[in-house]
Amino acid sequence: STWELHSGWLLAAVVLMAGYQICRGPARRRGAQAPLWRAACFHSGVALMYVSVASGIGAYAMSLFWVHMVAHLILIMVVPGLLVIGHPWTVLVAAAGGEDSWLGRALRSRVAGLITNPFTGVIVYVVVIIYTHLTGFMDRMAMNMTLMTTEEIAYVVAGYLLFLPLLGEEPIRNRAPYLGRLVAFLIAMVPDTLVGVVLLQSTTNPYPMMMSMHPSWAPDPVRDVHIA
Repeated sequence: STWELHSGWLLAAVVLMAGYQICRGPARRRGAQAPLWRAACFHSGVALMYVSVASGIGAYAMSLFWVHMVAHLILIMVVPGLLVIGHPWTVLVAAAGGEDSWLGRALRSRVAGLITNPFTGVIVYVVVIIYTHLTGFMDRMAMNMTLMTTEEIAYVVAGYLLFLPLLGEEPIRNRAPYLGRLVAFLIAMVPDTLVGVVLLQSTTNPYPMMMSMHPSWAPDPVRDVHIA
């Protein structure tokens, strides 16, 4: 009973799923590796993205901080991972005519190389995690729907940029060697650990504005933050 339509997110999900399926046929005819299980991963990631904001998870994310953290982890870890494993750029490039197409050349450009650099993904991830949790952003976001949507989009983008060069084998300029991927993952653990330690050591409510919507039956605000 707590589902909401969220038409913008629904439209984005429909466009992503339909676009993937439309491109998948031509891509397979051109010999691209687009098996059914990768398509299932991509569609699952898109569906989960919508569910996390439209279902009870999204509804209670602004009342219970531990649910808010569940939504964060889905959007920044699970959804991007599934999208990357789905190999959407492989499908798009093949559908556009292969690596010699305009899209294939664009993905091998210096600009694309900078965006998809493993350490660019790590830097964006670190900034997003720390800024949204250890500054006054959380309380400002609780009072502003635009900021809330921006935060959700930022999580998906940050997670995707982190995982693309580390998990994917897409036709991009930068594909880190396995040791480099491991190092990048280890670096990315630092902000998660830092935020976790800071929140666990909280003795007062760090998000008073957000916690103003706390239901009476929920754990007290400090306990809620520790659970999160």
